[in-house]
Amino acid sequence: SSMFLTGTVPSELGMLRKVDILDLSSNSLTSSLPTHLVNMSSLEYLNVSNNKFVSFPLEEEWNNILETCDMSHNQIEQEIPKELFGLSSLTALLISNNSLKGTMPDSLGSL
Repeated sequence: SSMFLTGTVPSELGMLRKVDILDLSSNSLTSSLPTHLVNMSSLEYLNVSNNKFVSFPLEEEWNNILETCDMSHNQIEQEIPKELFGLSSLTALLISNNSLKGTMPDSLGSL
């Protein structure tokens, strides 16, 4: 957290398969949350809050792995991906203070 990082998240991060906690919060990271993070097959806690991300392509590959995901306080303006609510292991999802579009899916009740 708060390492004064700027720019985009490097794709090499996806090669860290045994990392279970990734905290990139409170930096100036931009663009989209990179899809290569899905390769982090042990990731249980992801915190990218307080950055400048504009989208978050979370994938079903994190099912039964990712437990906490904090994407609050970014600049996300996309619709909420329905795949996000299919993650059975997810116990905490923080997406406040963004400009999300669309409606919450009916599957939200099954979390």
